[in-house]
Amino acid sequence: PRRRAGLGHRLVRLGHDHRHRDAADIDLLLIMSVNPGYGGQTFIPGSLDKIARARAMLDDVRSTAALEVDGGVSRDTIAACWHAGADTFVAGNAVFSAKDPAAEIRALRALCIERA
Repeated sequence: PRRRAGLGHRLVRLGHDHRHRDAADIDLLLIMSVNPGYGGQTFIPGSLDKIARARAMLDDVRSTAALEVDGGVSRDTIAACWHAGADTFVAGNAVFSAKDPAAEIRALRALCIERA
């Protein structure tokens, strides 16, 4: 099987230094929208700017990498992340604390509609 490469960034670390050096070679860019450590944390609103900058960086190098967001992803935050440019999500607490996890996944997917 083909091996894939990913790159993760915490909220404060994404900068222009990675723009052309790494972005063209990765399959996934993970944006942490909380401080890593434990589940159930609140989404950091400043993450939206980071997601938008990451999307611009990937688009600049014509990367097909997935742009994943992990942390505080819920019905309240997923649409804004989607519109900022994310296309892959980790929604652990939102899904696994729901009475019906499958229904929650459907609801989250429904909030990711056409980008403007």
